[in-house]
Amino acid sequence: MMEDNQNLSEKLKYEIVDPFKNENQFIINSKFILKDKSHALIGLEYCPGGELNTFLKVKGRFSLEETKFYASNVALGLEKLHELNILYRE
Repeated sequence: MMEDNQNLSEKLKYEIVDPFKNENQFIINSKFILKDKSHALIGLEYCPGGELNTFLKVKGRFSLEETKFYASNVALGLEKLHELNILYRE
């Protein structure tokens, strides 16, 4: 059983952590993975500023230029995920 968990941890590391070692500027990088019998936890790099939704709530409304900027960043991040054969849905 321990060997199975170790193999799964290595597989998760290979599939989740390693693809992001390229330091893509539009994706928060994975740093490590921890796994127990029922959970896999992924450690992400620190990203100051918080989530875009929180920023929007504080600001109230984005200008057209800000909207274009953030929309293009999200599109580029999703494009990179798709290149890595990762489907993001939330």
